[in-house]
Amino acid sequence: MTIESIYQFAERMVRNEVLCCMSSLVATLSAGQGAVSRRLAQDLDGLCEQAGELTIPVLDYESAAIEAGWFRGSDRFPFARKKREDELQTDDDNAPCVYADSWEEACDIDGIWPHDSEVYEHWAVSTWFAEKLAAHGEKVDTDFAGLNVWARQCTGQGIAADSVVLAIARECMSA
Repeated sequence: MTIESIYQFAERMVRNEVLCCMSSLVATLSAGQGAVSRRLAQDLDGLCEQAGELTIPVLDYESAAIEAGWFRGSDRFPFARKKREDELQTDDDNAPCVYADSWEEACDIDGIWPHDSEVYEHWAVSTWFAEKLAAHGEKVDTDFAGLNVWARQCTGQGIAADSVVLAIARECMSA
């Protein structure tokens, strides 16, 4: 499996699974949250609120934890960090690492604030692709007026070049 074949698969997947750009609609509705909602029906108010949620930065626990020395461990201990000198002296067990079950837990253990990952674009996507994106930690609203809307955290490149899209393509090709 070459990088070119993964990228070609990702491009085909994007053509089939990414339906249309929703950025302008989400931005318009998000800006109208509050003022517009007083004049319009309750359904529109809810949609404006959903649009607002889609524009909020995504909390990136993974990069914050990795920056603090955490890494992927094993199946038994999914996330780990080598113990610091002060932890070795005061800890009762002899384990050389501190373990966590998620990136979020790793951040909690060390008192790390997650990074904010800005949302730049919004795309309507298929249900299958929405599920894949969500499984990779992407922000997806699966009922935005009946659509699946992905809050994309990249811009300025083709969607097929996004690391999350390439990861999904790689998984599909190896399945």
